[in-house]
Amino acid sequence: MRHPIQLILLFVMAALLVAGCGASEPAGNRTPASDPSPVQKDEKKEMTIYVYYADAELSEKIVQERVIHYSNTQEKIEAAFAELQKDGEDGALSLWKLIQVHSLTVNNGDITIDLSIPEEARFGAPGEEFALEAIRGTMFQFDDITSLNLLVDGEEPDSLMGHEKLDHPIRK
Repeated sequence: MRHPIQLILLFVMAALLVAGCGASEPAGNRTPASDPSPVQKDEKKEMTIYVYYADAELSEKIVQERVIHYSNTQEKIEAAFAELQKDGEDGALSLWKLIQVHSLTVNNGDITIDLSIPEEARFGAPGEEFALEAIRGTMFQFDDITSLNLLVDGEEPDSLMGHEKLDHPIRK
């Protein structure tokens, strides 16, 4: 009779030993085969975009490629606008470099930029037309952008610089 009890005890001890094998290892040292909820970091994406400029005489539109890095749509639009504010290569002029940005927000494909335009950033009618073409071309190349609203010191002006009619918002 002793023999079956010993066998039962042996099986119970073996079962407890097998069940407890992983439990003695500290939790931080375990590496599960598949983590059901992996922590995703905001990895930067890289994208080649087109940025629109003008020539020195404001008579020709110039389009150049730039590479931006971003994690989300907000950062993508901020990076594109930052490139729009830099002069391009080979004499390509940014018509946005002197414009000061109060805020730039992206919400469900709608961009709103509140800005100030100092006197030295104001152009005649051709320059204003090129500036609007430059921002439309640069921002509307993205599939997830549907509109652009330009505010000047928080207001929706009839014109950006006094020459061209400005829609609120500008639609793609």
